[in-house]
Amino acid sequence: MMNHVLAKTILISQTIELIAKQYNLTLDEARNSFYESDIVDLLDDDETGLYGESALYLLSLYENRIENDDAKTINDIDDKFISEFTKRFMFSDNLIKYQDDVVKDKYDHNYFYICNPPSKQEIDKAIEYQKSLGLDFVKFVSAYDFKDLELFKDYEIGHNVGMMYMGKEYEEELKYELPNLEFKEASLEEVIAIEQKNFGEEYGYDFVIRASTEYYGHVKYLGAYIDNKMVAYCYLYDKDGIRNIDGLCTDSDYRRRGIATALIKHVTTKAHKCYLHADYDDDPKKIYYRLGYRDVNDSYDYFLSLKNR
Repeated sequence: MMNHVLAKTILISQTIELIAKQYNLTLDEARNSFYESDIVDLLDDDETGLYGESALYLLSLYENRIENDDAKTINDIDDKFISEFTKRFMFSDNLIKYQDDVVKDKYDHNYFYICNPPSKQEIDKAIEYQKSLGLDFVKFVSAYDFKDLELFKDYEIGHNVGMMYMGKEYEEELKYELPNLEFKEASLEEVIAIEQKNFGEEYGYDFVIRASTEYYGHVKYLGAYIDNKMVAYCYLYDKDGIRNIDGLCTDSDYRRRGIATALIKHVTTKAHKCYLHADYDDDPKKIYYRLGYRDVNDSYDYFLSLKNR
């Protein structure tokens, strides 16, 4: 027993040193973080045999728990956010329906969440339900990659990642100077003006107005200004000490000037813990990475147009 106690003491000390080095923390900060995890309880239980493992193994356990906690945080805040706009109900054994009765044609608010692989009957039932609402699309969302399922062979499939800000030590030095901007809360009129200019023709001018108006009041729109003109914005959803940054949009006449990068950098410093979403293969993901964000979870979208079906 005494040998076990000595082994644990040495192992804990070595692991804390590795955590401090890995995350650029002081020894006190690393020690506090380690003792807040459940690894200590596992280590105290001799039956787990952890006292015989290496400090590198314990570090990997610690990293997995940190990543899992971040993924859960994103899922929890996302769920609270979408609940501001939608009702949800169990549609079938494996599908949960999210439904926005105000902006019914907004894809991100009207979808089926896949809990487990669905049957063809469930998919067909979901399609018929969408048609009964007068909608010409169906969208499924899942944490799992079902692209190889025959059920989704005709669907457009998107791979998204949730990215959490990990701290200044993860930031990379930018190779260009950020523009001198003024940041302040944006009005609904300013948001709609840029939305209509950038997306009105593609999504419909009426849709842009309805979607932006629904969000306003639930989120804070923060704009980046040059000579008192808003040239970019994003929206912020702050909940339980967590900040969700989304809706990043730059006026088409002001792109590729580092404005979006400056805006994300600015809002990241204004909250305790921040996250955002990005397309897995999209260029903005590379920018977010340089700003200190890292992937912590994945989600997949399965979209099918029901026009002419």
